[in-house]
Amino acid sequence: WRGFRECILGPGWGVFTGMVGFGTLASEASLSMLHALMIMAGLWSMPGLIAYVDLYNTGISILALVIATGIANVRVLPVTIATIPVIRTSQKVKPVHFFYAQINSVNAYLALLIVKQEIEDRRLLTQYFVAYCIGTLFLGAAGLILGMTLAGSVSPEILRILIFVTPLYILLLATSSRRASILLSIAAGGLVVPYAQTLSADWGVVIGGVIAGTIAYFMARRWRQST
Repeated sequence: WRGFRECILGPGWGVFTGMVGFGTLASEASLSMLHALMIMAGLWSMPGLIAYVDLYNTGISILALVIATGIANVRVLPVTIATIPVIRTSQKVKPVHFFYAQINSVNAYLALLIVKQEIEDRRLLTQYFVAYCIGTLFLGAAGLILGMTLAGSVSPEILRILIFVTPLYILLLATSSRRASILLSIAAGGLVVPYAQTLSADWGVVIGGVIAGTIAYFMARRWRQST
């Protein structure tokens, strides 16, 4: 349970704070507590969750809602693609891998990169990852419940601000990494994404992220070859 303990004692509280903010949005969208917890477990990504509550009361079809939230969650796919090879013990795709993909998060991936330096056994890494994800889900659910409970008594504007705590914390956690590719991608993203966003409000983050990540990858690769 090392992963659960490390999540509860630090990183998971960034998710907790963000989910308090989301709980306010869920309450304003007239979602019940059970409904909000179910979509949290099903989507488990802030972009998809926000897209869901924004569109829920607009009258769009279920199919359109699924497509919209799915597109919003596509940005999490690269994290999952990078995570599964680190923890899987077999080259074959197993049903449990889909469970790992569902509970995965950026926080868990970054924590996995750090602990990977001292734990080489894949089974122990998998146990750490699952325990960490369970801790993240636990704090996320607690934050959601608290946010929906406070929605009527605390200014909504204050609670909404908490949504931005999670990405800020992830950024701080990523900057603590020693991997050149991650540090370079953060630096390149900070330069490219704001400019891309001015060109396209809808696709700026995606396009800028792909360009910045590609630049960082090749720069890190060339740096490794030169050293």
